[in-house]
Amino acid sequence: MDILAIVAILPVFLLCYYIYKKDKDKEPAKLLRKVFIFGVLSAIPIIIIELIVNGIIPLEDNFNLLGLFIAVLVGVGLVEELFKWLVVYTKVYNHKEFNHAYDAIVYSVFASLGFALLENLLFVFQNGFLTGVLRALLTVPSHACNAIIMGYFLGRAKKEEYNGNQTKSNKYMLYSLILPILAHTVYDFLLFAERDLLYVLFAIFIFAIYIVCFKLVKKVAAINYNFDSTPVTYKTIDEIKILPNNGPQKNVNSLESALYAVTKTIYACVIAILFAIIVLLMI
Repeated sequence: MDILAIVAILPVFLLCYYIYKKDKDKEPAKLLRKVFIFGVLSAIPIIIIELIVNGIIPLEDNFNLLGLFIAVLVGVGLVEELFKWLVVYTKVYNHKEFNHAYDAIVYSVFASLGFALLENLLFVFQNGFLTGVLRALLTVPSHACNAIIMGYFLGRAKKEEYNGNQTKSNKYMLYSLILPILAHTVYDFLLFAERDLLYVLFAIFIFAIYIVCFKLVKKVAAINYNFDSTPVTYKTIDEIKILPNNGPQKNVNSLESALYAVTKTIYACVIAILFAIIVLLMI
């Protein structure tokens, strides 16, 4: 295999393997492949939309930092994380195999790194080996970190379905979308701005988010109970017989939570755009 292909593919599969190995009750390979493939396919509408947005608000124009931030927020962060989030929600969120908080992290990472695989191949073959190395150390792990944040809050949203709390389910579903968008936006903005001070902030941001996500993975993977309070592993048949068999509460609607998250996120982005326009007109 070509060295460029190896440097582009290897970090994706190493991160997928790391996240997969942390799962005590392994997810079905078929379902993981499905999520990963749809993550790859999500790159098609993402690239098309990003080209359109970049034609309206060029990312290359980094003189105006406010305009650049909005361009990155809408043209990169929102588009990429929204499509990855939609893959996870539509393909596995209501699947019977999604029964533990860590499952959300696994599926989110596989969807995100599916997209990252195709993106990485395009960038590495276009720009060369050094780009591949830098992306292996920074960009691909950043995609995984955004997915870990996404999965963490998707898991909390699903848990609230089992608790029968629609309000908290809505809240955590919103966090599962808007926080990865913000993390992705900050990452790209600090790089695209090409300012020495912002490069320093970028290094601090990368270090901080790697530490936070490593701790989240460790914390959630250690949870010994599924959403319905059954233990992840069983010691005896008798233990299984006496376990509660509680499912998501009927008074909580996951679609309502999803629509809440999407509408609130888009609303926040619209407000940010309007604010930027007003500020730019006043300058």
